[in-house]
Parts: sequence; structure tokens; C-alpha cells
Amino acid sequence: MSTARAAWYTPVVVEPKRSQWRLFWPLLIPVVVLVGFAAYVYLTPQKPHPLVPPPGRVGALVWGDGIFASTPEMQAWLRLHGGRYPAWATRHPRGVSLISKRDKAHRHVAASARKRAAR
Repeated sequence: MSTARAAWYTPVVVEPKRSQWRLFWPLLIPVVVLVGFAAYVYLTPQKPHPLVPPPGRVGALVWGDGIFASTPEMQAWLRLHGGRYPAWATRHPRGVSLISKRDKAHRHVAASARKRAAR
């Protein structure tokens, strides 16, 4: 009787029920990342940046159809367009200050580079 009982008796093994959420984790992670990115973009204050730097910053002068960084460049442009630099300089002292500051800074950098090279 014991052998007959053993033949038909098989222990019932209860496997732990797997969570169905395991199937959704790979799909849920990209959605959470996308929502987080959208929230960051929406909630972060943005400062508008100008596309073009304003004309007349130190070291560059926007005049006519060109951008000038030094006095000789401006003199050459005026000469090509029938003007004279001294007359222009007296009428536009702010323009002269923009390009002459760049010339002075450039001379200082060039002089210090020459001193370093001479050592």
C-alpha cells in the first residue's frame, strides 16, 4: 500500500506569484525620464540670449557694412568710401574710443609677448 500511495501522491509545490509589474518596469522607466525632462525644461527659468552681440562693444565698432577692430581698418574703409579718418574722428569720438581701446590693449599684449620671448 505504501508503494501505491507514493505513486499517485506528488507534493504540490506552490511557486511564489510573480508580480505583473515586472513586465511594466522596462516601459515605465523611459516614460518617467521623459516626464522628468519635460518638467525640467518647463519649470527652469530661461534668460533670452541675443542672437547678435550689441553693436559698439569695446574693441569692435559696427559701422556701415563692416565691423572694425582697429584704427587702420577704419582708416582704410573710410579711404575706400571717400572719407578721411581725422574728420570722422572729430565727429564720432565714441567710435574712436571703441577701436582705440582695442588698439591699446593689443599693443600691451604684444609688448608683453615680446618681453617673454626675449627672456
